Amino acid sequence: MKPEILFLKQEDTIAAGAEDMKMTLELGDKAIKMWAKGTLINPTKVSMSLDDHGSFFVAMPTYVGGEDDIAGFKWAAEGRQNLGNGLPLGIDVTVLSDPYTVLPKAFLDASLITAMRTAASAALGAKYLCSPKSKKATLVGCGIVGRYAVKAVTLAVPFLEQIEIYDLNIPKAKALAGEFKDNAIPVTAVESLEESVKTSDIIITMTTAQKAFMKKEWMKSNATIVQMGPCDFGTDTVMGADKLFVDNWFQVSKSKLSPVHELHEAGKLNQEDMTELRYVAADMAAGRDNDDQQVMYVSLGLGAMDIMIAHQVYKNAKAMGLGTIVNLWDAPKYV
Repeated sequence: MKPEILFLKQEDTIAAGAEDMKMTLELGDKAIKMWAKGTLINPTKVSMSLDDHGSFFVAMPTYVGGEDDIAGFKWAAEGRQNLGNGLPLGIDVTVLSDPYTVLPKAFLDASLITAMRTAASAALGAKYLCSPKSKKATLVGCGIVGRYAVKAVTLAVPFLEQIEIYDLNIPKAKALAGEFKDNAIPVTAVESLEESVKTSDIIITMTTAQKAFMKKEWMKSNATIVQMGPCDFGTDTVMGADKLFVDNWFQVSKSKLSPVHELHEAGKLNQEDMTELRYVAADMAAGRDNDDQQVMYVSLGLGAMDIMIAHQVYKNAKAMGLGTIVNLWDAPKYV
């Protein structure tokens, strides 16, 4: 037996739907609901930092049950030396395996899936936690995740009337707004983050900042706050929210840059003080209780969503005849 592995380069994944935001949102939503109901296994991610190399690596295994019935593993990495050297900051790959024979079925580029999933996770947080009276969202960070987040928020919170985007690089934000001149919800680049946030119902941060820069006093008293970066908000914002939500308590509370970790270590915040979003999505816990509450959602990303989406991309690619077949061996040396 010569086990066949389908290798999908990034261009193959794009052709197979890696940039399909509607699909990504639907599968991300399905993944967190399955996790809540116990038909999906999503272990806490394991990370390794190589400070002297300016890089870090994250291992994210998952099993998706039901009709998918697939095991998978995402190896996510960032190398700061890539900046300005013609390489992406983040380079991710995914392996999909048969859960019975454990043979690998696919090896694919997962960098775009990661960015799409991150944007979708932010949008799902907004969808399940925002007030139905929300009119305006401010998206902070105009990198690849920020670009996808405009699409995600437009689909997940379609009743919004305005999306404002901000980046330290103002021309970059203006260029991105120009790409969305025909968006279903008007998109505008702003030069003042503070002024935008002060009138926003939904604030989503997607930056690589290494220290908090968002000010508690900027937020409306009933804002929905979504942090996708490691530490965009300070501990005062976390403690000031009326209700707190996370994607995965264990990984957020262990992330040393997270304000949640800092508060947990100080004995000021525990697991019972927060609700995981998966339970809200699955109607097993309440989101915001009323339109006057300020709620906050802190997310570091779920392998469950990555593997669910990667599996669909793999199935699409296989049906379309995309990718390259490679063999693990001609014959195993020992059995």
